[in-house]
Amino acid sequence: MDIHLPKKFQRIIRRLRTALEVLGGRPHRGFALLSAALLLILVMAFGMTVVNFSMTTSRSNKVAQLRLTAEQIAEAGVNRAVACLNAVSGANCGGFFGTAYPGEVDVTFGGGSFTTIVTGSGELRSVISVGLPASGPARTVQTDVTRDPIYAAATNFDFALQAGDAGVIFQNGADINDGSIWSNADVLCGNNSDIDQDVYVAKPDGVIDNCRLNGDAHADRILNSTIQGDAWYRSHPADFLHSSAEGVEHRNSATPESKPLPTVDYPFWRRSAEEGGLIVGDFAPGDNSTLGPVKITGNLILNNGVDVTMTGPIWVVGNVTMTQNSSLTLHPGYDNNSSVLLADNPVDNSAGGAVLLENNVVIRGSGQPNSFVYVISTNNSLSDTLPALQVSNNAEGGIFLAPNGVARLNNNAAVTIVAGRRVYLDQNSDVYYRHGGYDPSQTSLSTVTGDRWRLKPGTWREIR
Repeated sequence: MDIHLPKKFQRIIRRLRTALEVLGGRPHRGFALLSAALLLILVMAFGMTVVNFSMTTSRSNKVAQLRLTAEQIAEAGVNRAVACLNAVSGANCGGFFGTAYPGEVDVTFGGGSFTTIVTGSGELRSVISVGLPASGPARTVQTDVTRDPIYAAATNFDFALQAGDAGVIFQNGADINDGSIWSNADVLCGNNSDIDQDVYVAKPDGVIDNCRLNGDAHADRILNSTIQGDAWYRSHPADFLHSSAEGVEHRNSATPESKPLPTVDYPFWRRSAEEGGLIVGDFAPGDNSTLGPVKITGNLILNNGVDVTMTGPIWVVGNVTMTQNSSLTLHPGYDNNSSVLLADNPVDNSAGGAVLLENNVVIRGSGQPNSFVYVISTNNSLSDTLPALQVSNNAEGGIFLAPNGVARLNNNAAVTIVAGRRVYLDQNSDVYYRHGGYDPSQTSLSTVTGDRWRLKPGTWREIR
């Protein structure tokens, strides 16, 4: 079998052969044996090099694994420090919690231990965590945590009622108080339905039918309607049929441009809810309890007469049901800020993400004029009988959005704002847009208040 040595080794053998020839005049008879021995030595040296390299690589991998383990233990210390800063008792935090939490020493975790030191004041803390594995060197990480408010992309509601391409239906006596309507499809009113301000139908050949408006009407066709302000429509007489306007009739008017429904920064609100923890499966909170921030993987059920204080964003992957006489009130610490009750299944918005508020349910903000609970359903049901979001008899409060499905207000329901791909108002339901003198159009859903400690982005670093 031919053995092919590296060129470097071949040159060494040739030089040895030449040296022997010079010394003996000709190759020594034992040169073949000497060459074989030399070759064996070289092969053994090469093998030892390979073995040494393998052992070095193995040691490097082991060191890297020990370092990774130490870092993971140190990270666990940081996570525990944040949890203890947010805790309401010191039971699992070495006896201290909240702003009095100083850190802990030699807490067992993952076959090793960590030691944490928490320093700082006000709305900022620094956390140093040393992770010590069962064997190998320790690793130390440092990060800042904060209670400062954080911000999402703003969600603004410029109209009392806004609908997408599935339009608006009013049953008898349904009213819009001190607000306007913008719809990308037809607006069809029942008898004695009043709209305090303007109505826009942003659809070619769209219609406002059987409505009473105290403001202006903007649509290609206006039928069977009474308008206190101006009427903007197409030119044909049939486009303004059985209708009257106390103001000016503007024939040859352009179709209003469609507007998107209010947008929501879903990743922000999901992330903000998850920061507070996870509840697996269905959850029914007790009376006079607090809830949020939290993610619930199942359904959220508020049983009859249960009152819950909302202390952060709530993300429900299943459905939300609030039964008779229950209430959800935003914590007073939110002041003029707002928060979100999000029913949302990102994987399948036909399987979950629906909201049902039964009779006499109340949704309240913090008590300040521009504080609201935004109730958002991403369910895609366009059924009027099984809507994505339903507010039942005598329920009140809140701002409601169903961008993919039907938002329905049942008899005598009273809300601040409603928006949906389709909006259905039953008899005597009301939208009170500027009730109490505040203006929801000036309220932006964009903050999570500073009521919980969280990692400050960009401050995580490894010290040694």
